[in-house]
Amino acid sequence: MPSAPLPSVNAEYLKKNLLQFSVAQTQEEKSSYHPPSSLSASPPHPWSTYLINNLNLPPTSLPPLTLLSSLIVSWNLKVNLISRNPPPTPSHVLTRHILPSLSLLKLMPPKPKKIADVGTGGGFPGLPLSLVMPETRFTLIDSTKKKLKVIDDISEELKSENVRTYHGRVEEMDPEIFDVIVGRSVADLPRFCMWVEHLMGGESILLYIKGGEIGVVVVVDVGLLVFFGD
Repeated sequence: MPSAPLPSVNAEYLKKNLLQFSVAQTQEEKSSYHPPSSLSASPPHPWSTYLINNLNLPPTSLPPLTLLSSLIVSWNLKVNLISRNPPPTPSHVLTRHILPSLSLLKLMPPKPKKIADVGTGGGFPGLPLSLVMPETRFTLIDSTKKKLKVIDDISEELKSENVRTYHGRVEEMDPEIFDVIVGRSVADLPRFCMWVEHLMGGESILLYIKGGEIGVVVVVDVGLLVFFGD
């Protein structure tokens, strides 16, 4: 059965509908933040509330997402999940990692059953997406075992029952078909496509995000949506 054609997408559409933002952290916030002794969901950054509301997410999605931001900051002191320069705060994690991950919701097909996050690193974009897509099963793939151990612990803390991790190289995984495969600046695109070929079926979609400003959008007939940036 041939794959369904992707909708026509252009750069203006993406600039309007994808969440492109950069919220600068004040020096006061950076210097005043201390890892919480008891992790709890703190009130979200005002920008975050605005952007999450634009994604039509229920208010109940905010507490786990803000808790995730605190957990990432706390664990990052022990395991390098995200950049430590500058030292991240929960607000930084929310605006620079969680919300860009959630922007993929704008491009998701209806009710995907299985999503693979290839080269998940510190759990992005898979962890935030799993919190707002509880009916979808997520497989977070990475070759760094200690990062996946943290992801397992965070998933347990968040009571996420739809997340599993895979330790190893994605090209060595047994063939398994996913509805959606996501990647975020993992490798050059041709290499990435070769890595995940055995995980895609006729109707699978691959969403590959390369950081920076969105420039050219290329739609390939195999159902591949690619964002090119700096």
